[in-house]
Amino acid sequence: MLNGLLASRITDNDSYAEPYGTWKDQIIQDKDEFMNTTRLAFKASHPKFIEYLEQHGLSESEINYVCLYAIGLRGKEVGEYMQLKRHYHISSDVRKKLDIDEHQTNIGIYIRKLMKQL
Repeated sequence: MLNGLLASRITDNDSYAEPYGTWKDQIIQDKDEFMNTTRLAFKASHPKFIEYLEQHGLSESEINYVCLYAIGLRGKEVGEYMQLKRHYHISSDVRKKLDIDEHQTNIGIYIRKLMKQL
């Protein structure tokens, strides 16, 4: 898939990227699978980061949520992707467990800094 995407950019021929687009759309549409595989990828690439989250009592679904921030999404984007009214409740629960001040710290910035430190 990556080769097709790169060929598309090198040649300026979008037909190389068509299979990539279909694959990408399928993965992103299955939210649970996407979030689980994202968490597992972080567990392999940043094991101390995931371990830190687990040690602070975050559930698997909360870690999945945090991983959306870790890949670079902002709060509004996380909420839109998840399409859950509970998005703000999850954020509040995560903030409490990680002892993040609700008003002074952007959760996305905090998560990305934490991941780099660990």
